[in-house]
Amino acid sequence: MSGTVFSSGVFISHTSRLRSESELKPGDSMSRHQFRKRYLGQVLAELPGAFAAKQLDVWIDQREVAAGDEFTRAVCLALIRCSAVVVLVDKDALISEYMQEEVRLVGWRKMLEPQLTILPVLLGVSAKDFSASPLGRA
Repeated sequence: MSGTVFSSGVFISHTSRLRSESELKPGDSMSRHQFRKRYLGQVLAELPGAFAAKQLDVWIDQREVAAGDEFTRAVCLALIRCSAVVVLVDKDALISEYMQEEVRLVGWRKMLEPQLTILPVLLGVSAKDFSASPLGRA
């Protein structure tokens, strides 16, 4: 399925980008960051099967955006067309500008469509840290 034709199902928002050491916050380390990304990869690998068992499709950028597709356009179309959004929040997501943009877009959509389900899933992040973060405020 190409990223530009997705019309329903669950959009999975996440940040799987590997950061450089200089991008990490004080007290974080490359080994912890790499562990988070491996764990996130495992979660992302399991989600399609879990949702399929409930007859729901999922949209994950790594699976849906094909070579040659315009990434931002594909993501925006999927966010506009999805029936629900799951936001996977790890430590890196708290400060991800791209995820903040996704959440803002979904927030505007939620104002127009109050029945839209948005489910933040905290992965090793406290509710307090999430609420205080740029992502939690978006």
